[in-house]
Amino acid sequence: MKLFWGMSREELIQVEEGSPDPEISRGDTLMYHSELLGEKTLTAYTFASDKLVRAKYMLTKYFSPGAQRLLYPAMPPKEPPLEECFRDFDTLEKAIMAEHGEPDATTHYGHPDRTDVNELEFEIMAKAIRSGQSSWYSEWKTKDTLIILLLRGEGGEIKLEIGFRSVQLDDQR
Repeated sequence: MKLFWGMSREELIQVEEGSPDPEISRGDTLMYHSELLGEKTLTAYTFASDKLVRAKYMLTKYFSPGAQRLLYPAMPPKEPPLEECFRDFDTLEKAIMAEHGEPDATTHYGHPDRTDVNELEFEIMAKAIRSGQSSWYSEWKTKDTLIILLLRGEGGEIKLEIGFRSVQLDDQR
């Protein structure tokens, strides 16, 4: 699949696998059920003036059980163990680094060294992230794209997502 910044909604629909989910696609955003590195994701494509300006992959196993049931009614909701979000962050970060090199900025508030962490430290870090007191963030800049890997808290839950934003077209939002 070949995506490029500035493509129209129709061009994206032609090249993206499957169809956008009509139940959750709204306005300038098309939502797709997809997979990334073997994980179920919800992918959001955002348009401005019918030009693709942003894309975001959200790992659905970190959605609330109700949201998971809504998105995948045939599958029981998952609740990953605490340490899994940190392993997933590292896996995604390494995958992005394989293509784009070291991040231009990395901020892992509250725990700069992720090696040799025991279960209590995982629990403390996860609680800080869930409450919004901490987050892990890595950013890459290419000539035309800003890539952000973010592990954060929202409503007491953990969210893990990768965002892509057009550098040239972002001012159109």
